[in-house]
Amino acid sequence: MGKWKSAGLILLILLLMEASCLLLEKTLYVEPNAEQTPPGHWTPVATPIVNSFSSRREVEDYVTSSMILSRIMPWFIPETFHALKYGAMLPVLEESTAVLSTEKPEHSVTNVQVEGVDEADIVKTDGEYIYVARGSSVVIVKAYPPSEVSIVHKLNFTGMVEGIFVEGDRLVVIVASPSIFAVSLLRNVQGKTNVYQVIKEFPETSILLYNITNIFNPILMNNITVTGSYATSRLSGKYCYTIITQPSIAENGTVILPEINGVEVEASDVKYFTRDFTYVFTTIISLNVENGSYGKDVFLTGCSSNIYMSHENLYLFSRKRVDPYRLMERVVEALLENAPDALRNKVNDLMNSREYDVEGLVEVEKAVEDYINSLSSEEKNRVLNKVYNEFYELYVDETTIYRFALNGTSIKASAIGTIPGHILDQFSIDEYNGYLRVATTVSKNLSGGSESINNVYVLNMDLQIVGCIENLALGERIYAARFMGDKMFLVTFRRIDPLFAIDLSDPENPRVLGELKILGYSEYLHPYLEDYLIGVGVEVDEKGLMHGLKIALFNISDIENPILVSNITIGDRMSWTPILTDHKAFTINIGKNYMCIPVYGEIDGVYVVNVSIEALALRGFISHQGAIRTLYIGDYIYTISNNMIKVVNDSSLEVVHKVFLN
Repeated sequence: MGKWKSAGLILLILLLMEASCLLLEKTLYVEPNAEQTPPGHWTPVATPIVNSFSSRREVEDYVTSSMILSRIMPWFIPETFHALKYGAMLPVLEESTAVLSTEKPEHSVTNVQVEGVDEADIVKTDGEYIYVARGSSVVIVKAYPPSEVSIVHKLNFTGMVEGIFVEGDRLVVIVASPSIFAVSLLRNVQGKTNVYQVIKEFPETSILLYNITNIFNPILMNNITVTGSYATSRLSGKYCYTIITQPSIAENGTVILPEINGVEVEASDVKYFTRDFTYVFTTIISLNVENGSYGKDVFLTGCSSNIYMSHENLYLFSRKRVDPYRLMERVVEALLENAPDALRNKVNDLMNSREYDVEGLVEVEKAVEDYINSLSSEEKNRVLNKVYNEFYELYVDETTIYRFALNGTSIKASAIGTIPGHILDQFSIDEYNGYLRVATTVSKNLSGGSESINNVYVLNMDLQIVGCIENLALGERIYAARFMGDKMFLVTFRRIDPLFAIDLSDPENPRVLGELKILGYSEYLHPYLEDYLIGVGVEVDEKGLMHGLKIALFNISDIENPILVSNITIGDRMSWTPILTDHKAFTINIGKNYMCIPVYGEIDGVYVVNVSIEALALRGFISHQGAIRTLYIGDYIYTISNNMIKVVNDSSLEVVHKVFLN
């Protein structure tokens, strides 16, 4: 009974403390539109009005009321985070005498999800130069022709370079200090326990824009520094959108607002949607890379776990498991249904209090513990079993979606919605013809364990569900997804890899039309020509044992009958490729019929694989320790590690040049 008692009481106290913000909720929460009801059995969060705060005090009341749980959840907050704060970020320019060339042959670009929407990466090329982010520097290398390969310039920073963009004669560098903020746990301070002292230290993210018309002497056009951790960024046309998140924590009751270039944002500039379990400040910087002007928008959102951007909209996805208010009501009712009136009144007083009362919390905890211990073993088991049943009945696996409409440096919060399940990665999301399509896995807690199912949802621009496929592949989870217009391909896995072919041409009636089952699984799917799909994943046998990396080619011209055309296994059972977790590591040259797969294992390097509609075939292997990216310019393949670039003839795979980046 020990674990039952402690777990039940901890849960109760957490929920009681969260309840203290209910009174505030009544004044700040904007009621959803009751007319917004989706079809079917499921009720989403309706679209609320997006609001701004009128004062700093209002921000503090709103945020601190939602912070109470996290302030008393010791498994969420380690006893100490060490604060290491970086100073100003100043570029160090180095002179070079490299010769400029005007010819730029056909070259690769970063492998992105949405055509025309670039994604920051650690390696970029413009067909003449290669730009490599390595640690706290960006190295610019003259890359073509190979006979002139050399370092022409280096930019140094005081933080780590997270990613870069190259757009014409503009270079964008995103630099982040370490992910730090300090929270110290103080025990038995003036008779109180579990009191957290927050020290005002945050990471900083800087977006630096350079004019590289003169590659030997880049000119810094703007440096926008924001408190918070770098999440991701996108470049569409001449506008770069960078998302930065800062935890909503308080110092002595004062919420620390984000700072932009050392100036704290105004409370009236912070917008919010509706109450959530926890909050972060999500800052979106929209930078015009032509002239350096920028817009800034700050929102209170849930923690963004995935981000998707089309040409018109930016979507943030926040995983959200439990509604603490519904859970609190049901658990408290179950735990105290037969408790004495005095105890119930004491609990109600604490729930209705707007003050964070540590002594009151300890007193109520002791009273509830004494009450539970006073029960007979039979009654204690009944009550605690009911508490846990209520908890698991209300446990939900959900994702909140925020949509922001984009118009240059203007960003408009446009809709919010919720769907069941959680999202694997950005490829589980797609916008097409005015609809958002999302694939999710739902984890369900059952008696004695958990189970999973997979779903596909189609939402309109108000983020209301208009169509869905549910209960796919019971007991499996999504390993890869790819949308191709009005079609979708989904990989789930436990031991056999089902490739589902899904028709989305009718948004209100999506259908599974085909299914292919093979051993192994794909973790990245890439369209090839119009009727083919390439899968990169892992080869396994009937027992689930790994046997290397698997590259597969599927014919999807008949969506009802997808066909495995060819597959090859590369590496060994210990091999791994960064493509499994980062699609930007994948390179394909359609015109010259090959793709490059960087691999780590007994020997690091890059496999070059011939690809055609008939078959896959291994062309050869380029040995390169720590290779993280590949690209091509003209007739040459460039393999890039943190320390070196190799230039290889794409036919013979002979190394013709190399340059060290140190």
